[in-house]
Order: sequence, then C-alpha cells, then structure tokens
Amino acid sequence: MKKQFTILSIIALLFLGSLVFAIPTVSSAECWIYGSAATEDYLTGECKCRAGYIMSDRHCTSGATACLLKNGGFSTYNESKGSCECLFGYTLDNTNRCVKKQNNVYFTLEELDTGNKKAIIRSNSDFNYYLVIYNTGCYDRSFERYLGKQIVINLGTDYYLDTLDKIVLQDDNETCDIISREKVDSSTTLKEEGVIIKRSYPSTVVPEIKRKQAAIPDTNNNPTKNSSVETNTNESGFNPFFVLVFIILSGGFVWIIWKSMKNNIERL
Repeated sequence: MKKQFTILSIIALLFLGSLVFAIPTVSSAECWIYGSAATEDYLTGECKCRAGYIMSDRHCTSGATACLLKNGGFSTYNESKGSCECLFGYTLDNTNRCVKKQNNVYFTLEELDTGNKKAIIRSNSDFNYYLVIYNTGCYDRSFERYLGKQIVINLGTDYYLDTLDKIVLQDDNETCDIISREKVDSSTTLKEEGVIIKRSYPSTVVPEIKRKQAAIPDTNNNPTKNSSVETNTNESGFNPFFVLVFIILSGGFVWIIWKSMKNNIERL
C-alpha cells in the first residue's frame, strides 16, 4: 500500500513539474525594454509595471504622468482600479479631456441697474432672490432685453449661486462673472441705487406727451368721458367770441340801413 502511494506521489510531482516548465517565461532583463518600472510577473511569466505605473505606448509610465498626458491636468490615477479618472467636479468632454462640469440653471431677471452693474435675480428652482454685482462682458443693451425673462447662470460644479459663477445671455452669446452676491427678500428693490429699469417698463424711456383728443359721442346719451379734451365752449354750446362778432356785424348793418333811410328823407 505504501509502495503504491509513493508511486502515485512521484507521478503527481512529475505532472506538476511539467506544467511549470510548460509556461513560457521571460527574464527580468527582457522586461527592461518597457522601462525601469517594468518587472517580471513570476506567476504568469509576463512583464508588468510596478504599482503606481501603467503601460503607455509600450512603456511603464507613472500613472499620474500618463493620466496627465491622456486626460489633462484635472485627471488623476486611481491605483486601486489601475486607470485614469477625472477629479471631483470634472468630466470628460468630446476630446477625452477632463473639464469642469457646467451646471446651468435658469434665473429670472427681476430688476437691472446697468449703471452700477447690479441686478436682482430670482432662482427658478428654489425661488430665492439675489442681489448680484457683475463685471464686464454683458453689454447694457443686450442685458436690458432679458428683463422679466430667463437668463442662464453657470453654477460650476455645484448648484449654489456663488461669486465667480457666470451670467450667460444665451441669445447674445455674452457672459459676465458675478463678483458679489447677496441673498435678499422679494421686497428688495434697486430704486435707491440709481436709474432703474424694471421689467414692467420698456428699455428705452420715451417722455409722455399729452395729445388733445376729440370727444367721441356716446350713443347711450351718457356724458363724454374724456378728461384730455380741452374746449372753451359754455354749457349752452355757444362760443362767446362768435356772439360778439355777430353783435358787431348786426349793429353795423342796422347803422347802414338807418343812414340810408335818413339820406332819402333829407332829399324829399
């Protein structure tokens, strides 16, 4: 029994040995073609990169360096996953580069003071009001067209209105940075700050001109309701000037007749 067990053990060892020698192996010297960070994997007999390095263009390169070249400066190397990824708040764009996320949110432009570059805006998501000061980049005439309408604000990587967030005039391809922001209530106004343009008024202020309007007869026999009509007629509908002229002309006509009759009498 012992003899049979010994023979079986020898056969098993020979079989395992044949498997080991059948695996193709490379020497450490051959792995140097992949760089100084390459080493031999004794389990698979293949070359691999050391921890913190990845194979890039058939060369073991630092993971951070490889990710920098591959995805840009806002990328990092995840050693546990062995791959590149973007930093928090960044994402890959169409060119495979890590860029800042663009969280665009709609706000309503309530009031605007272009002279002092101030605006009151209302969030369309939480309905909070904010008084903001913005810098150059958004032209006054363009900005005025958005009063009472929606504008886009790029909140960056979060969903909170902060300084350096961007106001985007989406229909005019103009942007300007927010350099100051303050949360206010709905009663806040810019009236005391200077010349204010409200959404209820047109952007160009035209002086009001009062024009005389003819009275329109009322078919219901009601008094004419037109406060802008200015007339000099009295309640009877007669104009005093015409009455005076009539009296003068009548007197002249009577005097001419009397004078003619007197001359005729004297001739007789």
